[in-house]
Amino acid sequence: MAKFIRFAELPEFFDLKNYLSVSQIGAMEWFRLLSQRCYLLQALRSREHADRDLAEAASAAFVRDIKNMRGIPVEDTDIPDFFGPHGYMQFLADEQRGVIPLTFRHVYEHASFMNGFAGPEKWIAEMIKITSENVHTSVTVDPPLFLNYLLRTDETLAGVRVDLRLPKAQLITDFKDWLSHAKAQTDQSSAKKTRYAPKYKDWARYGLLPFLDLLIWKMETGATISAEVMAQAVHVGGHRNAGNLITSTIKCFNELNMYRLRDLQNLAAKEAADRMSDAKKSKH
Repeated sequence: MAKFIRFAELPEFFDLKNYLSVSQIGAMEWFRLLSQRCYLLQALRSREHADRDLAEAASAAFVRDIKNMRGIPVEDTDIPDFFGPHGYMQFLADEQRGVIPLTFRHVYEHASFMNGFAGPEKWIAEMIKITSENVHTSVTVDPPLFLNYLLRTDETLAGVRVDLRLPKAQLITDFKDWLSHAKAQTDQSSAKKTRYAPKYKDWARYGLLPFLDLLIWKMETGATISAEVMAQAVHVGGHRNAGNLITSTIKCFNELNMYRLRDLQNLAAKEAADRMSDAKKSKH
């Protein structure tokens, strides 16, 4: 039977003082902090992948990136180039647009996160092999290219070919037809979703970020932490018991699925756009 660790045996890097700023942050910082921690959790899970090359790559990535996440104020934690070489603000600006040019980088990033492949080169080589073995004719239709990547794994990003020689009116009509078919094919309802309103104060009060950091450490080391010790470690002020941990912190964590994280990304992109707009106005 696994031995439960005591409160005094929690890792030295863990200190609630490093999370004092979370009650003051908005969508941009919440998305940055949560998405990087969700990535680390996924990297840990991938260590057990049947493909040993993929498992070893995930393990190496975790060891490299976790060094930037511990023992410092939470607002200073950041994985270098996590959001691309042009930085977080540019990432949010790009993601706010629904239609952008498809580049080979998008294909490369998609290949980087395909399950069963240790690297993008292997996936691309496999796609080339399959394509070369199945010559396109009038009776064989290639499947459409839907992309995914680290923070959007449900394949809702689609690639299209546009013949710019055709009249604009025809292209618009063709695009509408394609869009209706693509949405139906991926089960993406066109109905408006309920507006997502994250409960930032609850996330801060119930210790969502310290909980995630301890969960990452727990998965990394194989340590066993009781609900009582976890509650004492992550809850600020009162509510420091196992029952409240389950009904508050763990509930917040379970609600934070990929769809909600993407909704939070949309809010972060809007907040970034508002900040940039305000900055431009202040210059004039």
